[in-house]
Amino acid sequence: GYCSVVRLKTAMSQLTLDSKRVARVLSSMIYSIALHPSETRLLVAVGGRAGQIGLWDVLGETDLSVQVFQPHCGAVNCLSVCEYDQTKLYSTSHDGTVRRADLHRLIFDDVSTFINTSVRLVCMSDSKQDLLRVGGAEQDSGASNPLAT
Repeated sequence: GYCSVVRLKTAMSQLTLDSKRVARVLSSMIYSIALHPSETRLLVAVGGRAGQIGLWDVLGETDLSVQVFQPHCGAVNCLSVCEYDQTKLYSTSHDGTVRRADLHRLIFDDVSTFINTSVRLVCMSDSKQDLLRVGGAEQDSGASNPLAT
């Protein structure tokens, strides 16, 4: 209720922005974002309008703290870190593809391709299972349809 909103406002007002921790991860508009749940690193993944995925090691001190990949041809509308294997990052795109990134080897595998590119895909990795839930909606109708599990 009201008390939790007040606590949130208080906590948010105490946040600061360190100018050393600012980066332009992608040159195009960001469509999606995922935070890696690592306890030792602050890793942010962003999906861009032109199919890029940028990985930013926020606390990294080298020029390699931002790396950009081009696994898709259309906007990357959803990113999800695998809960049971945090070395995997799943992405869906307006191009109708689902990709799996191996964050250790920095390579992307094709998981699935949907022929109907008017369907907008979203993904979610389930914990403790080798299961990826992908759902979507027709671009024009807005009706939600589970596509694959």
